[in-house]
Order: sequence, then structure tokens, then C-alpha cells
Amino acid sequence: MTRVRSVPPEGSWTATYEFDVDDRDGGAPHTVVARGVMTPDELPLPPALEDAAPFGSASWGCVLPDLRLALTVPPLDDALPGLTMLLDAERGPGLLTRALLGGGVLVEGTAVVACAPTVAAYKPGVRATVVCRLGLGADADAAGADDAAPADDFSGPEAVVVKVHSDDEGERGHEALRSLAQSPLAESPLVQVPRPLAHLPELRLSVQQHIEHECSLKDLFHAAFEGGGQSVLARLAEGSRGAGAALAALHRSGSGFGEGETWEQDLAAVRRKHASLVSVVPELGGSVAEALVRIEAAAARTAADLPCPSHGSFHPAQVLVTAERLALIDFDKCCQAEPARDLAAFTTKLRHMAVNKVDTHRYDPGGAAEVMVETLRETFLGEYTRTAPLSERRLAVWEALEVFSLVLSASKKMLGPRTQNCVAMLQRHLDDHGL
Repeated sequence: MTRVRSVPPEGSWTATYEFDVDDRDGGAPHTVVARGVMTPDELPLPPALEDAAPFGSASWGCVLPDLRLALTVPPLDDALPGLTMLLDAERGPGLLTRALLGGGVLVEGTAVVACAPTVAAYKPGVRATVVCRLGLGADADAAGADDAAPADDFSGPEAVVVKVHSDDEGERGHEALRSLAQSPLAESPLVQVPRPLAHLPELRLSVQQHIEHECSLKDLFHAAFEGGGQSVLARLAEGSRGAGAALAALHRSGSGFGEGETWEQDLAAVRRKHASLVSVVPELGGSVAEALVRIEAAAARTAADLPCPSHGSFHPAQVLVTAERLALIDFDKCCQAEPARDLAAFTTKLRHMAVNKVDTHRYDPGGAAEVMVETLRETFLGEYTRTAPLSERRLAVWEALEVFSLVLSASKKMLGPRTQNCVAMLQRHLDDHGL
């Protein structure tokens, strides 16, 4: 069961259920994905289905009264038509050929003749990221054309990253990469950014360079906290230092792409989320609600910094460790914002990963994991401030808002121990910084 979410104001909860099925008729084992709605006692259950369709079919569904749970199989993801085409063995290669030819990545006469797609991330109805390993060959439709590629010269990328969105975020990310490719960041010895390759607006599909890498900084973090030894810890520290330098280079790149995102906008979004959740999670009232008032008051006493080119969602998972240098990915939320917005997203995620990797861990400011994370935080910030200015007070305010958002996220997912950890982190942060 994944993606548990509250449905205010009715008080129900939704979740995604994945069933691993052994076929009794001798077919291959497969997975059935169902959507579940959990209904509280005071609300009526949906009516039971009279004619049960085969389990896992598009019309299958059932109601389990003892669990107050109704299950249905969701339809195909009509919100992401580009994804459906891309994963189709027959249509996928043609789709990528059209995109890469239009983007000038392939020469006339060359085509994608084989595509091995791997879904790296998928949020149903919203977005997907797919890594496609490509096989190139002669374009059958261009056979005999004067400008067709020679039979032994099918140059092009061995792999690409394809992003599909239900909204305009993919175009935003594509244009952000175009802007960065024209900025000094493209020549930086410190950091690599994917090259934009193609964009099909009618399918909200964008293609970008695939950067071969050893792991992400998030992967290194988990390896270190799972007993990876001193060598892994040293690589993690070096990666954190490199991430600070890379982010400073981005902030100083001069790219003018993206609309402005302000503190007031982020605060308003958090307030709306809190207001919708407190109706079904009463624990978010009281001291948690008071914390948001304290954060808002502290922000009013602290001057905002000038905006700069911002990643918009800067976490350790967006930092790749390559053989030569670090790489930054996922610019779909690129904007112009205060530097502390990116910094706080990164440092808060570090703290969150250390405490909540397993929900049996209790937050302890003096614990080994927490102390190690604070050292990594100082390493990251120390490298950033070597070349870029930083208002520590403003950073503390942004970090407080980020931790508050983690409280809401854990509550929305019905993760009780994680919510308690995040509340303790929030209280400690507010007290440590006098907010």
C-alpha cells in the first residue's frame, strides 16, 4: 500500500494497492494496481458491485465492509498520453525518432529502431520520468534519400531521459535547460547540467541528455547510514561539499529564466495545506499551528534576499555523482527565488533522511545520525559561502518552513511516528534559532 492521502473535507483516505498475482492458469506472475478509498464509520460505504469482473480487469472492483475499503482498477493514464506511446514497443521508437530529428539530434536518414524504456519515476496522472536506451539504424522511410545517413554511420545518443507531464512543467524544465546551456554554467568545471534535446508540446513530452553516473547523493547518504564505512562517509562529505559549490555556481549563473517565487507565495501554500489537513488530523492544531505563527512572525523580522536563478526543488536526489564532476538534474521547477529557498530544501532533506529512513527511529538531537547530518550541513554551507553570500538568519526561517511542510506531508500520509519526529525537529529548530 502506497501513496496514502487524506481527502478533505469528507474525512476519507485514498491509497494505491499493488497486488503480486500468481496466475492459476499457468500465466506469468504479474502485478495488479488498484485504487482504494477508505471510508470512516460515520459515512456510508459505496454499494457492492453485483457482477464481479475478473480480478485485475479494467472493470473489476470490490467493497470490503470489515475494512471500510472500496477497491477499483484505475483506467489507463489518459492524462499522460505521451507515456502510453513511449512505452509501446511499436510506437515508442517512432516517437523518439520524430522528437530527436526535430531537435536536430539525429541526422536525416537515421532513426531510433529499438528502445528499452525504464520508468525511473511515476506519479499517476501527473508526471513520469523514463530512461530510454536506444538502438539506432537506417530510417526506412528515408531509404534512398540523397541526404540519408551512410549505412555504417548512425551517430546519436545511446540513451536519453524522457519526461512526460500533465501540465506545462515539462516545457518549463526544457526552457530552463536551454537558458542554462547559454549561461556560464555550461562551461563550469564544477557541475554538469543535462543538455535539452527535444520537446513535443502536443504530448507535453521533453527529451534531455542522459548523464551516466555512479549514484546520486541520496544513494550515497543511505549507503553511509547503512554502515558503508569510512570510505563511503568520506565520499558523502565530498559530495556534500561539491553540492554546495554546484549550487553556488547555479545561483551565480546569471540565467534569467523563470518567474519569481516569493516567501509569501510559499507561506500561503503551506497555510492552505495546513488548513485542509487540520480538519481530518486534529493533532495539527495547538502547538503545531502556533509554530506556523512563529515562523511567519520571524520572517516579517528578517529582510528577504535578492532573487537569483533557483533550482526550485534542490534535494540530494537531484545531485548525481559522475566520474568527473557532479551533475544537477530535474529543473522542472526552475525559477527566480531567494538563495535560501534552495539551501533550506537541501539541508532540511538531509535532516529528514537521517531521522526518518525507518519510522522506528526517534529523533534525538544528540544522536549519532543527527550529529553526522549537522556536520554534513556545515560542510555543504561552508563550500557554498566560499563563492556566494548567505544570510544565516534568513536560511533559518526558510528551514523552519521546510520542516513544517514535512510535518504536513507525514500527517497526510498517515505516518504517525514520522509526524512525531518532524514535530520534534520543528520545535528544536525554532528554539535553537530563537524563532
